[in-house]
Amino acid sequence: MIKMLGLCAARGSAPTISDCDDSNRYKWKVPVSGDGFYKSLNKNLCLNVNNINRGNIIMGDCNNEAVIMDIENSNNGDNIISPLDEASLSNVKYQTVWIYNKEYNLCLLSGSSESYRPLMYNCDDSDRSKWTIPSSGAGYFKTDYNKMNLYYGDVGRGTVVMKEKTNNYAIFKKVTISGNTFSIKSPIDGNRCLGFLDYSKDTKLNLNKCDKTKNDQQWEIRTSKPVLKYILNRV
Repeated sequence: MIKMLGLCAARGSAPTISDCDDSNRYKWKVPVSGDGFYKSLNKNLCLNVNNINRGNIIMGDCNNEAVIMDIENSNNGDNIISPLDEASLSNVKYQTVWIYNKEYNLCLLSGSSESYRPLMYNCDDSDRSKWTIPSSGAGYFKTDYNKMNLYYGDVGRGTVVMKEKTNNYAIFKKVTISGNTFSIKSPIDGNRCLGFLDYSKDTKLNLNKCDKTKNDQQWEIRTSKPVLKYILNRV
């Protein structure tokens, strides 16, 4: 008989591969595209990374340890892969840069305190304007200012804030739009890009539905401080 991934145990136990049937034990709610949760219809539990180094999988809460990468973007489309991989992140090469928006002539600026949103603001030489980010691939977007990272604070609303934590919600990546411009995304939701929360009010940032025509979602890397055409008062 055909074997399928099934759930025959409670929270904290490993899923099994066994003969298929029509029960909810063998039915899963999975992302149509992008990264997300693999949730069992049997007990509403998710595949959960229990031990990163050993690759142990159990059934548990649908939280950051339960995020599974988009299999279409993996090297082997038949595999299910978790982005929570300390070994791969430890090998990431980083560079210190300004993250610049050419259209608005502004830079990505760290929020002034933990749990504050980042914003788009004047480029300067402060630690709030300079970011240490992966040279390629996914990793942490960190400033020297209070040693904080970009952090996906609320997946439903797209809230992005500054945190010292380093987990799946602190992992971001650059995705090329064209030429030197790129969008900034979280592997947790590849359909959202970093841009203005509400430009009519201020320049605070949010993760919004990606749109290549929106200038606020288009970023560039600069290894030296960009020259500003005008100056805004910092908030």
